Amino acid sequence: MNSRASDIDYYYRSRLPGEPASGVFDLHTHPITPRSARVNLQIGF
Repeated sequence: MNSRASDIDYYYRSRLPGEPASGVFDLHTHPITPRSARVNLQIGF
Protein backbone atom coordinates (compact mmCIF):
# COMPACT_ATOMS: atom_id res chain seq x y z
CA MET A 1 0.00 0.00 0.00
CA ASN A 2 1.73 3.12 -1.27
CA SER A 3 5.10 1.40 -0.98
CA ARG A 4 8.15 2.78 -2.74
CA ALA A 5 9.92 -0.59 -2.76
CA SER A 6 10.83 -2.24 -6.04
CA ASP A 7 10.98 -5.89 -7.04
CA ILE A 8 13.90 -5.41 -9.43
CA ASP A 9 15.84 -2.46 -10.83
CA TYR A 10 17.20 -2.15 -14.36
CA TYR A 11 19.84 0.32 -15.56
CA TYR A 12 19.65 0.96 -19.30
CA ARG A 13 19.36 3.69 -21.90
CA SER A 14 15.93 5.03 -22.82
CA ARG A 15 14.64 8.12 -24.57
CA LEU A 16 11.67 10.32 -23.73
CA PRO A 17 10.40 13.22 -25.82
CA GLY A 18 12.75 16.18 -25.44
CA GLU A 19 15.78 14.08 -24.50
CA PRO A 20 18.88 13.65 -26.71
CA ALA A 21 18.56 11.29 -29.69
CA SER A 22 21.24 9.01 -28.16
CA GLY A 23 19.07 8.49 -25.07
CA VAL A 24 19.87 8.75 -21.38
CA PHE A 25 21.02 5.98 -19.05
CA ASP A 26 18.73 5.79 -16.04
CA LEU A 27 17.40 3.45 -13.39
CA HIS A 28 14.08 1.79 -14.28
CA THR A 29 12.17 -0.03 -11.55
CA HIS A 30 9.53 -2.74 -11.49
CA PRO A 31 7.22 -2.34 -8.47
CA ILE A 32 6.56 -5.17 -6.05
CA THR A 33 3.43 -7.13 -6.89
CA PRO A 34 0.82 -6.67 -4.15
CA ARG A 35 -0.11 -9.66 -2.04
CA SER A 36 -3.06 -11.69 -3.22
CA ALA A 37 -4.93 -14.80 -2.20
CA ARG A 38 -6.79 -17.36 -4.26
CA VAL A 39 -9.43 -19.79 -3.06
CA ASN A 40 -10.54 -22.84 -5.02
CA LEU A 41 -13.66 -24.84 -4.18
CA GLN A 42 -14.30 -28.11 -5.97
CA ILE A 43 -17.34 -30.28 -5.35
CA GLY A 44 -17.73 -33.73 -6.88
CA PHE A 45 -20.96 -35.65 -7.38
